[in-house]
Amino acid sequence: MSHKNKLLFLVVAIQILFFTGWYFLEHSKLHNPQSQTILVKTVPVDPRDFLSGNYLNLRYEFSDLWRFKGKNQSIKDASNHEIYAVLKKDGIWYVPDYVSLEKPLVRDDQVVIKGKYTGNFVRIEYGIEKYFINENTKEPKREDKVEVMLVVGEDLNARIKNLLVNDIEFKN
Repeated sequence: MSHKNKLLFLVVAIQILFFTGWYFLEHSKLHNPQSQTILVKTVPVDPRDFLSGNYLNLRYEFSDLWRFKGKNQSIKDASNHEIYAVLKKDGIWYVPDYVSLEKPLVRDDQVVIKGKYTGNFVRIEYGIEKYFINENTKEPKREDKVEVMLVVGEDLNARIKNLLVNDIEFKN
């Protein structure tokens, strides 16, 4: 085996190990028994993101700062800082309660999600605003009821487990 082939083999092996490790890390975060699984509503937006390819745009009730009605700290000057959104259980869904600049203590009927306040249009981003769909998958329409099953880990980051469209699991 020539030196070039050995180097190519090494590069491919490193890439396979990296992506395999990444897959197992994310899989373990989604299936960690310490994580909380919650159901949240989305806010109607045009779901198709033509610039990013086969992704759905998702926006949640807790994406807009004005929807938090509880004891909000002043975060107007906290642009590009981590903030903690506290959601409370309301029926089967979790809805916005309040935001905090520091990690809050919560009750059993609440959950905390870490996000970033962009300062732009009073919007909070959580890293769960896009959902990949296969090329030939029929995407939900704006008028469809879209709910998202989220897994919130010990790191307080939310991950999308699956989508429900009109109370039916979205098949990708």
